Amino acid sequence: MKTSRGFIMTILSLLAVLILLQLSMPHKYVWLETHDGNDSEPYGCMVFDSVMRSSMPKGYEVTDKRLNQIADGRHNVLIAAEKLNLSETEADALKRMLNNGATVMIAVTNFLRDETDSILAYDYGVVHCKYLFRDVSNLINQNNDNDYRPYTTIFYDKSNGSTPEKMQLYDFMFGSYLLCDEESEYREIAHVFNHDRANPYARIYFKSNQQRQKEIMKEPDEGTRLRKLEDFNEEFYKGNDDYNDDLPPVKHPVAIEKKVGKGRLIVVASALPFSNYGILSRRSTRLTSLLMAELADKPTLRSTKGTSRFSDSMLRGKEEKTPLDYVFSQPSLTEAWQLMLFTILLFLIFNARRRQRVIPEYKAPRNHNLEFVKLIGTLYWQRHDNNDLLQKKYATFVDAIRHSTAADITNIADDEENSQTIAALTGMPHDRIIETLKQLRFLVSNELQVSDSEMKKAIDSMNEITRKLS
Repeated sequence: MKTSRGFIMTILSLLAVLILLQLSMPHKYVWLETHDGNDSEPYGCMVFDSVMRSSMPKGYEVTDKRLNQIADGRHNVLIAAEKLNLSETEADALKRMLNNGATVMIAVTNFLRDETDSILAYDYGVVHCKYLFRDVSNLINQNNDNDYRPYTTIFYDKSNGSTPEKMQLYDFMFGSYLLCDEESEYREIAHVFNHDRANPYARIYFKSNQQRQKEIMKEPDEGTRLRKLEDFNEEFYKGNDDYNDDLPPVKHPVAIEKKVGKGRLIVVASALPFSNYGILSRRSTRLTSLLMAELADKPTLRSTKGTSRFSDSMLRGKEEKTPLDYVFSQPSLTEAWQLMLFTILLFLIFNARRRQRVIPEYKAPRNHNLEFVKLIGTLYWQRHDNNDLLQKKYATFVDAIRHSTAADITNIADDEENSQTIAALTGMPHDRIIETLKQLRFLVSNELQVSDSEMKKAIDSMNEITRKLS
């Protein structure tokens, strides 16, 4: 028994050590772009949603309904996601909302040229052009070098035509810029300057030289408009072929506004400003506030359906490490862990047998008073010993009267006083009570056999008096 206790204490001590190691480890942030309202990590939206609920003047709400389910409401819509994932039905609902006067802001970090990315390209003439994407780990490592400042300058162009507001964000907040069809009209909300001299002629427009392709997309025989953007290759959005070193850096939009019907479509080249990091970071708070102000004229819904939380490629290698992760990374520690689990299993198997005799089940004693009364009553009935039964009932009656009125009805000399007391307490006639007491004494003292009817009448009269006294 002592050996078993020692083994159990050893196992518990090992588990306690593992728990203490886990608790003592510093918290490691998980830089996954989830945009989940319950996620408190940097790229979740728990803090962002909370702040927006309290600061948006017309109201703010997060919904898991799809665009086609909220298309007819009087509200603006925000879609912030790592990747856009809309169906053709939702694409039609998006156009219906815009035509009805809603403002829809779509902020997507990674446009991977999948089928759903063609919605913005063919319906609204907007595509992403990825030129830079730094992982946050690079930022952390580079911050150790005091001479390096991985900032991007963002210029926010206000609708009133005033001087653009200048702000600096970390490079990883915007990993792409926007290209627009040259035939489309749009308002540039925010932009950056391209200083990459390897591509000095990259222009903000792409030529509408794919008109035939657009027409094919509308033909039923060729499928739907949800098609991969294979035609949006380097040739499609290259600029002027004439090289000129004197060209200034080209301005590239990172947020644009297009009029669609009675509404507005706002496309933002990154969803990171709408994360917890975006709302809490000193550098990005101002940009986030300005962008959300574009939606402040109506109640705002942030739709989480039709978006992917994060890709599998982002998930791999970024999970938070625990002490067990280190244990399993070492072959010798893994074998030791497996041996410990096997030993615990053997201990449970060999110590599962019973070590003492079976303890019998304790049954509480039953109350047999009712059965006893029924048995005695049956015996009296079978013997027809009415005299004895009546005497016992009379003795009980006398005791009940004494207990209730303090009167002794066995004393004949006090009949007058006792009967008056009983009559006052029961409300019965005084003469009737005297007559009942006399009849009871006669039957009890009489040696003649009492009949069943006489016994029943006497018992009923006694029960009536005791019932009214109680």
